[in-house]
Amino acid sequence: MFVFYSCHLHKSIPDFSNSKIVNGEYTSSEYTLVVYAAIGCGYSQAAIKKLQKFDGCKDFQLIVIENDSMELINEHQKEYFTKATFYSNEEGKIKFKNFFPQYFLYKDGNLIWRKKGYVKEAKTILNAKMKCND
Repeated sequence: MFVFYSCHLHKSIPDFSNSKIVNGEYTSSEYTLVVYAAIGCGYSQAAIKKLQKFDGCKDFQLIVIENDSMELINEHQKEYFTKATFYSNEEGKIKFKNFFPQYFLYKDGNLIWRKKGYVKEAKTILNAKMKCND
């Protein structure tokens, strides 16, 4: 089991091996955006929907961690499964402050940007942070 606290600066991407994966798989990518969200949070849902339109780099993975059961995530988030890998944090193995959404952008496993709260201009910020040669 690993512990991932949002109150500290996360210098490297967490190990997801002890989490319940809902769809897909984690793959090491040049850029990984981890979003901590909740199905019952309107801002989380707006963030996930907006991130579906982000094309980003070819070597990019979107990870969404939700404090909901695998069943609820399957029921409510299935339309997003093609662009994002979802994890269930129902058992609380990943420790976060309950503040949704939270964004953590990693390049080659190292944190380069983080933000608490909904980011309306997420696509613009991510494009600026991710210097892709696609």
